[in-house]
Amino acid sequence: MVQIPFEYLLNTANKEIPIFDAIILYLIYKKEDKSYQDYVESQIVTDYKVTSFLQYWEKQGLLKIVGDSLPNDVEFRENFVSLIPQSEKSESTWITEWINLWPSGVKSGSYYVKSSEKDVLPKMQKFIKKYKFPQEIIMEATKKYLAERKAQNWIYTTCADYFIIKNDVSRLASYCANYAVKEPNKTNFTQTL
Repeated sequence: MVQIPFEYLLNTANKEIPIFDAIILYLIYKKEDKSYQDYVESQIVTDYKVTSFLQYWEKQGLLKIVGDSLPNDVEFRENFVSLIPQSEKSESTWITEWINLWPSGVKSGSYYVKSSEKDVLPKMQKFIKKYKFPQEIIMEATKKYLAERKAQNWIYTTCADYFIIKNDVSRLASYCANYAVKEPNKTNFTQTL
């Protein structure tokens, strides 16, 4: 049985996407699961209907057709991906978003702080398996770290892939564990004397 997030349906309704179209787009987006593909094929039936359906939504800016094997050869654009709740995004999609949090062209020491997907993906998969933090916490903890580093003009900023894990130590795990913890009030005792 397919479960479609209510938040996604609300987001698509706000964009005036008909509910049937929203459901089919969601099922195509989740194509890594065979049951989604079977449902899509049973509803759309012919190749012509698949093609015209996808071409329409390509013109609307939600996706891009990248090959002839439809509906498999579709890349979803940010306009569509932004409608998906963070917890429902595919691993590669949200990891790409995570990488894009890091500034391009910024060096700390002699290294760029933004790492490639090739370097990040295996480390992030290992991190997720080991620490089991939700995507939302990983994203927010990273934003907190990057805001702190930006305030320091990126000095001593760890490269993205090393931030995940380096020599079996994870700064990301530390930030995830502490991201919601508020700093205690810092009282300047010299002013109170």
